[in-house]
Amino acid sequence: HQLAYDELHILHRDISAGNILISTDKPDRGILIDWDHCIFMDNLTEDRKTRVHRTGTWQFMSAHLTANPESACHGLVDDRESALHVLLYMGIR
Repeated sequence: HQLAYDELHILHRDISAGNILISTDKPDRGILIDWDHCIFMDNLTEDRKTRVHRTGTWQFMSAHLTANPESACHGLVDDRESALHVLLYMGIR
């Protein structure tokens, strides 16, 4: 995820337990799948930031996005919080 953001300027926007696969060959490696909700940061204009367009799995969505559904813009910190929610969910499960 970080490489996609740094190198390609892409946000995934739907990090959830179902979108992370763990390799059986390399158990310390994961694969982030289901990039159909991703967005290129270059395409994120001011008009799009203000438009109500929420993506992601609500159970793993950041507190900022759920508390501000009409005004919040999905950013890197929201993807990172979603990853934290997945980690907590999998640890408790």
